[in-house]
Amino acid sequence: LIYKDMVDDSFSYLHLFDLTKKSKNYKISLPQKKQVKMEEQLELILQETNSRSMGSRHACLLTVHQIILDLYRIRINGKQELSEGKSYSSEWMKDILIYINEHMDEPLTLTILAQKALVSPAHFSRVFKETTGIGLVVYLNTKRIIKAKELLLETNHTIAHIAEMCGFESMPQFYRTFKKYNEKTPATFRKENRIR
Repeated sequence: LIYKDMVDDSFSYLHLFDLTKKSKNYKISLPQKKQVKMEEQLELILQETNSRSMGSRHACLLTVHQIILDLYRIRINGKQELSEGKSYSSEWMKDILIYINEHMDEPLTLTILAQKALVSPAHFSRVFKETTGIGLVVYLNTKRIIKAKELLLETNHTIAHIAEMCGFESMPQFYRTFKKYNEKTPATFRKENRIR
């Protein structure tokens, strides 16, 4: 989705991700003013997505590009208040995030993941939240719902099979979580958004 063609040689949308990977610090703290602006941009994306007006996907993409540009400027100007000295994005956390991505269909509890990382559940929970900005359950639910939405739109798998592939323990849990994040059932989402 990211526009790759450069208008000039000094900027690329992908450069923010390269800079972030090099610094190994994935967290950018925004000053209050910039945080308010970003919240407005995210709200705009939500409005465009819900309106489904002509060109709404393009409008969302333009806003995503603006967000990336803003974050890039904050990072290169050194105005971000990063938590230097606190190496929350430690190697074991990076490995855990990769592990979560690759084992989404399996039970991923705090205890299981903490054992995998060889740290206590309390320490895991604290570092996870400091690294990602959200708790483990919210993170897992968000990742699983994103995957479920992709599968609903891009495959002909049954809803029960998709729930299983995304690691939901039961159909009621899948329906409840999906509805919480999308305000509609998986079947309604598929029907309304599938390209015919």
